[in-house]
Amino acid sequence: MAVKAKGNIFYEILIVVLAVGLVAAILYPSKVWQGEAEAENVCRARMDAIYQMELRFQMMGDYVYTDSLAMLKDTVFTDIQATQSLDTLIQWESLVSLNQLKEMTFQKHFPDDLRQLIREKLIAREPLDNLAKWDDLQTGLFTKFQDMLVNAGDEEIEAIKEYILWPYLVGEDTFYDILRAEGVPASISRQTIRDVGSRGEKIYDSRGWEQYYRAPFVEAVKGVLVTALDKNVWLESQKDEWEKMAREAADAALDTLSDAGRDSVWTQFRAEFWDEEREKHWMDDRDRLWEEERESWLAENHEMSDRVIAQKWEAERKKTWKDEAKEALPDSLKPQFPALADSLWRIALDSLREYEYPQWKDNNEKEVETTINNLWQTRRRVTWEEGAYQKWIDEETASSKFWQNVKDRLWKKNKDILWQDEVNKLNQKRYAQKRLLTSVQWANLLGEDQVLSMADALSLPNNKGMWSRIITAREEKDERILYNLGLVPLYRAQLLALLDNCPVSHTRYLVNVVDTTEFDYCNIYCPIIDTAKVMMAYDIDPVAKDTAIIELRLPGAVKIFGGGEIVYHGDIVENRQSWDKKGK
Repeated sequence: MAVKAKGNIFYEILIVVLAVGLVAAILYPSKVWQGEAEAENVCRARMDAIYQMELRFQMMGDYVYTDSLAMLKDTVFTDIQATQSLDTLIQWESLVSLNQLKEMTFQKHFPDDLRQLIREKLIAREPLDNLAKWDDLQTGLFTKFQDMLVNAGDEEIEAIKEYILWPYLVGEDTFYDILRAEGVPASISRQTIRDVGSRGEKIYDSRGWEQYYRAPFVEAVKGVLVTALDKNVWLESQKDEWEKMAREAADAALDTLSDAGRDSVWTQFRAEFWDEEREKHWMDDRDRLWEEERESWLAENHEMSDRVIAQKWEAERKKTWKDEAKEALPDSLKPQFPALADSLWRIALDSLREYEYPQWKDNNEKEVETTINNLWQTRRRVTWEEGAYQKWIDEETASSKFWQNVKDRLWKKNKDILWQDEVNKLNQKRYAQKRLLTSVQWANLLGEDQVLSMADALSLPNNKGMWSRIITAREEKDERILYNLGLVPLYRAQLLALLDNCPVSHTRYLVNVVDTTEFDYCNIYCPIIDTAKVMMAYDIDPVAKDTAIIELRLPGAVKIFGGGEIVYHGDIVENRQSWDKKGK
């Protein structure tokens, strides 16, 4: 058996090592750039979150902005309304890298953590918001409420009236329509609007509640429930499926028409169909007609066409002549030129036309031909249309695909309108659901034991399933993933603990509060210092307020393989983000 020389084995190993190194040199820089781009986005998201918190902080009482991030977080997140507002404004999942978010997710205990959060919200009588979407809990709540109202008498409504925010649940327009309804005495209507609208009293404590308002409000709530429980709606992601089903239904309805009915449809819409197709038919006929009619038309209309071409030349030449004539004048006369320009032009025109116009026509044959052609089209199209329209009608009605073509055109005409109706229905359903979730104390309305039993019966995902939901939402370009999944309370503490620092320098953001007699604002800066040679970063002691400067270094592998650098991530100065050209 032949034995390989040791030198050959050495070279083979060397080739493998070099190949691995080459692959690493190609792939590693790309991975580094992606990581740095993600870190930049995280840094900017953190600065924007601090900015949103500062705005909320400034709105709370007599506060101005603060440069203390600890005080900022303690203040805004101990206020329920501020917390609810910031949950919707901050892109929480963007405050960390994707890998960090994954690590946080798998550190939790799903589904137990999620179920406990839902239970806590129910017990505390706090709005469920997006938590109610899990396993369609909201449908179960709404259905039980609807069943409760079916045979509810006055006594039953009186027993639950305090658990409902009636004005918000029915909507502002409906609320005031009920207060001003026909049959309600004007004095009661005015007093109720004053007491409820201005003084904040409850509608069920008003003088007209039992006699005039209770029944209409209950009926309005029933309507909101019907809208919230409507199953005949389509999601944005189901548009293709909707289009297929809606088209089939539309075609089937049209196919049931008699011959007379089909003729009526054709007569009603054919003018609109022609308007959409007229231009195409004219383009099809135009070149042929021009070739056939050009010589005879020019012979009959040469004076008119010559006049139009001459006017075109005259208009163009006048523009250049003005510059030439003004330049030729002595400086002392130039101020008077605008007043004399038209008179001087008329004097010069005949001479210019005689010596320049023939040569201009020869040099601009294509432009002259285009002008003549456009002139012919303007007049010929008027005479063409009447015959073309009738010819089109005859061809369409004689076609074996006549009725199918009508259906195709009607669908094209109505598709966008019909889909917009579906979008509006979906928005109305979502709005009704939101009003119900925020206007009803479900534990009081249905009983705490019953709603907690419903929460315990929910089918919720484990850690792996939850991460899959987050990734799916990310792939669908959801910009508020944790908020839309109702998960912000479970992640908030961890994310806020990381908020103070840039993810690259790991030092605190610089918050500069400007407070003058005229205005006040806060500026937020990434702590990285962009220098020409060595990258530095500010390092602020949050207690002593001392500021040091530290040097930032790239990892050794990045220096070897390349593909990385440390950069300044931007700032928010005077309410404008440096990375957003439009600002805020």
